[in-house]
Amino acid sequence: MQRYVLDNGLVLWAHKGSFRRSHVILCTKAGYARDPPGKLGLAHLIEHLTIPEHLETIESLGCSVDGSTYRDYQTYECTLPVRSLPRFLEILRSHVTFSDHPDSHIEKERNALMLEGGKKLDCPSDRCEDLLNSMLEGVGSSQDELRGVKRVTRTDIQDFKSRYCVANNMVLVVVGKTDVTVVRDLAERVFGDLCTGSVPAISQLSMAGYGNKTEFVPSGLAYVAGGKYSISPEHPEFVPLECAVRTFHSIDLWTSRMFRELRLAHGLVYTPTANLEVQSAESSLLSWQVSCFPQNVGRVQSLIHGQLEDLASKGPSAAEWYRVRKAMLAELQNDICEADEYANYLLSHELHRHPLPTEYARLIRKVTQRKIRDAAGKHLVGGYHTVCVLPEQKIARPFSHCAQE
Repeated sequence: MQRYVLDNGLVLWAHKGSFRRSHVILCTKAGYARDPPGKLGLAHLIEHLTIPEHLETIESLGCSVDGSTYRDYQTYECTLPVRSLPRFLEILRSHVTFSDHPDSHIEKERNALMLEGGKKLDCPSDRCEDLLNSMLEGVGSSQDELRGVKRVTRTDIQDFKSRYCVANNMVLVVVGKTDVTVVRDLAERVFGDLCTGSVPAISQLSMAGYGNKTEFVPSGLAYVAGGKYSISPEHPEFVPLECAVRTFHSIDLWTSRMFRELRLAHGLVYTPTANLEVQSAESSLLSWQVSCFPQNVGRVQSLIHGQLEDLASKGPSAAEWYRVRKAMLAELQNDICEADEYANYLLSHELHRHPLPTEYARLIRKVTQRKIRDAAGKHLVGGYHTVCVLPEQKIARPFSHCAQE
């Protein structure tokens, strides 16, 4: 993996591997935290405006692009055929610098953003998650965003882009079969004339807080209910559940495995899938989705609570911890073999969200059973749990839709 800093300050990570497709991420350090007072949601609105601009052209290249806005940064990422890389980078460049959006586009995406935020307010568990996240991240809630985005003007959009969509505020990651020198020359050609702004250069940010640290401690506001829909078209009669726990890196993968003890005898339909959302160096949101027979909802909920409390009081045995740690390291090794996962790890490293894979593996090896037990006892008690049962009226339509397909 090669790291370059272009003359204008843009940071480039390039890696040539045996991947079948290329994976590209462009990150701008301009998220919710950069929104002007009273106009929360400006960065999110810009993300919504940016994606559709050349969508048909992107799809014709065999690509699909996705955007995300966080507290500190905004990302656009794409997995694409290697042959489409030069053209896609050109489109990406025009994506992030264009600011003269028609009023009709601004209103259309403003309405889409308000609809997206309104859905969060309709679900109690989503509202709970949104409130907690806003407190942890130090930005407003969805209600604040709905109020703020109404006040955003065309001038706000242009000022924001001219200030933050600059070369020294960007990280570009390209992973694929293309030689790194070709990628570097391509980046120079496409992004080399992008102007430099007055924001601190992203390449000069320090890596303070990493190294020999053996565990991460989350912010005191601990846990939140999940509210994402988990639909199983194979088993439309089952009730989807979700449980989410705010945790930290040294136990996140361990807690995701505790459900393996809840077998079919307890009403589970299939082994749950875990979703880890890294929100800061100290805190993550880990959620699990399971399905069960409707008559077993109460029993499964009690079992989940019992498993968490058991982990909090005793922690894993020596044999369990050895087995889990070995599996965690194997998963990590598999993850970094894939282009998109590798690119995301590199991006996370550049933005100081969590350690590089090798550092993460070292942390896993250092964590002891006692630390697992003590940390779980501290953070898995008191308000950590909520199992969200999706109401029948909300799952009826998606199930029938899947059945029709």
